[in-house]
Amino acid sequence: MITCQMITQVTSAYYGLPVREIHSMRRAAPLVRARHMGWYLARHMTDRSYPQIAQAMGKRDHSTVQHGIHMMERRITLNPEICAEARAVGDRLIRLELMTPSPEPLSTDWEAAELLRSSYAGLLGLATAVTGAFADIDSARGSVSEKAAQIRLNKTLTALRNHLSMEKSHA
Repeated sequence: MITCQMITQVTSAYYGLPVREIHSMRRAAPLVRARHMGWYLARHMTDRSYPQIAQAMGKRDHSTVQHGIHMMERRITLNPEICAEARAVGDRLIRLELMTPSPEPLSTDWEAAELLRSSYAGLLGLATAVTGAFADIDSARGSVSEKAAQIRLNKTLTALRNHLSMEKSHA
């Protein structure tokens, strides 16, 4: 699960700014950009309300956070560079979330596959293969080729797990 603390840490690392500076009252343009990006991602990647985001990310008033999020939404729409930044930071958060052990272990490969399938469509290029494997299973349901489709899904999941564990060991 992505948290406001994770978002702050990843945003801080992406922009090369200390967390304490992002949470500070300073209004230098690079700080404001990073701060607003963090608030925007918290609003769109967590289930936190404006007051909860405000409390967790710098102890601001919720209306300040709401305004900053709306400003970032406009900037993302109008500026491809900021849109790319939002995607890059969001991708890092997704990868971090997938590398973080789940508090509840997954009981089957099917649950793991469903989690990956619902997380993020473009994850490391392998999500497409997982989706394709699900489609193969759905179309082969009840036939002899269903088992082959399940084997393909399990191989794809193994490749994804190996890729993520290699990324984690290099981090």
